[in-house]
Amino acid sequence: MAVTIQEIAEKAHVSRGTVDRALNNRKGVNPEVADHVRAIAKELGYTPDIAAKSLANRRYHRKKIGILAFSDARPLFGMLQDGIRDGLKMYKDLGFRIELVVQRDYDPEEQVRLIDQLMARHIDGLALTPINDVQVRTKLQELEAKHIPIVCMNTSIEEVHYLAYVGCDYLKTGYVGADLFGFLAHGEKEEIAVIAGSRENLGVEERVKGFLENIRLNYPNLQVIEVLHNDENGELSYKMTKQLLQRHADVRNICYAGPFPGKGIQAIIDERGKNDLHIITYDETADIKQLLKDGLTIATIGQDPYAQGFNGIQILCNYLLTGATCSPVQQLTQIVVLMKNCLP
Repeated sequence: MAVTIQEIAEKAHVSRGTVDRALNNRKGVNPEVADHVRAIAKELGYTPDIAAKSLANRRYHRKKIGILAFSDARPLFGMLQDGIRDGLKMYKDLGFRIELVVQRDYDPEEQVRLIDQLMARHIDGLALTPINDVQVRTKLQELEAKHIPIVCMNTSIEEVHYLAYVGCDYLKTGYVGADLFGFLAHGEKEEIAVIAGSRENLGVEERVKGFLENIRLNYPNLQVIEVLHNDENGELSYKMTKQLLQRHADVRNICYAGPFPGKGIQAIIDERGKNDLHIITYDETADIKQLLKDGLTIATIGQDPYAQGFNGIQILCNYLLTGATCSPVQQLTQIVVLMKNCLP
């Protein structure tokens, strides 16, 4: 049987009104009393009735969620948006209004403009994939000051106190990528080039950090000859791969740590007439799975973007309905390694 407000009130020796205010973080309760009430609620296994909370909230304020999503022209973000949409379906009857804006380019100024656009619509909470740039950071700190909860999906941002980050452990994914190249080398000396995305993508930068750190600590036979950034641009990925092969004719290994590995692999084929390199990529989108099936990449390391969108939107909706924060603040999604024979 579900634990009731009355049961908590009796055990805490306070009124039902005090319990309600404490559990919903409202004013008018001594902080020590509020902590005592919440501790008892946790001890008893109290779970708020979300539907009832929603009905009560509608009498005062219908909650409005702002979602800033990158265009699904990039398959990774298409999977993230699928998770967001399915997450929202669970709350469709609970009085939320959704304000969705889509960002086309990986541009911090555009992201700030779109956040301002959402703020002008008086959102109560924001879910986004932030660009790790000082302009975006400053803007999100403005939201913080207004007590607007922020959920970061897929990647986080420095110096911002967000409600939750839902994404993978990027440092660990970098370690996994280095391990795969270590296995391929069998102790022999090998050179590796890394092509990452934007320096303002905190997740990918953490991935590169983990990759380099693992090689430095555990693989003295491996040498990273260059780390390049394609700025989340497919044509640049093609161009820099071609130039890399011209500078390093003997390189046999490339790690595509960011987006658009297909463009880079096409440059290898155009330059050499075939793909004769060991290539490891990240993410498990349809285009990357096709590269695996075609034997153009050895392995890819996935991070479950669908779960990032689904869980991220659930955390924000639950908080706006009940005031319940998630624990831990970082909700890490599963890391998977896919190879050709893993695919159906």
